[in-house]
Amino acid sequence: MKWLKAFFVLGLAAILLSSLVSCGGGSICSAKPEDALRGAFKALESKDGEKLVNYYVEDVRAQIASMMGFAFSYVDQYKISNLEIVVESQTDDKATLNVEYDRKIEAEGSTTEEHVKETYELAKRADCWQLLGDATESETENLGPSPTPEPTPAPVPEDTVNLYLTYLEALDANGVSKCFISSLSNEIRQDVEKFRSQVTRARIYDKQITVVSQTSSKATIEANYDLEITAFGQTQRAPIKETIQLNKAGDEWLISNRVGPGQW
Repeated sequence: MKWLKAFFVLGLAAILLSSLVSCGGGSICSAKPEDALRGAFKALESKDGEKLVNYYVEDVRAQIASMMGFAFSYVDQYKISNLEIVVESQTDDKATLNVEYDRKIEAEGSTTEEHVKETYELAKRADCWQLLGDATESETENLGPSPTPEPTPAPVPEDTVNLYLTYLEALDANGVSKCFISSLSNEIRQDVEKFRSQVTRARIYDKQITVVSQTSSKATIEANYDLEITAFGQTQRAPIKETIQLNKAGDEWLISNRVGPGQW
């Protein structure tokens, strides 16, 4: 989708061209970059959005607040363990930190456990270290069994498509990947993870699901909807049309062709 790529490029350019300004507020002051990152993770665990945003530079606080407010509404518990932080580079006013940790997310009756590797950029503003934004790099590895309970098998193909769009709107890479056949699951998860790293919010409007054809084991569905995304402080909306193929495995319908962020 050319408009989406252009939107990201313009947004990134706007950020790169912006002059750096001091935060000018907030009651949190971290003397070391590692302290800022640890504090942000503690606020994330406690779902304290007001405290969390104060670990970020003022320029991105509205974006972080919007993104976390949406995530907190879905998550029942967010637990971080085995946190390790390594300073990759540091000057008087800039730092790059590499972090590894295990996270456990409980949401809507399901539990997801992952090992995460991320990279964060920080800047020193008014003698306080603050995060410049979300992780610039992110890699996740599933730990243990799949989230439980397993999603209820969709009795009709439309249910799987609706579930796919619900997870996509929530930027839930693992959830989206579960709607696809196993041979596509990992690729789709990576597509959504990349998309999630570029946007702070996604919304789907005016959704229309139409069954084009269906047999006992295969189905073709056309999904039309408007996708609204927020990235780099800007919001854009555009129509999406996807032709979705599904195969039936037991009582479950799974998507068998690549659709979603990687195909736009």
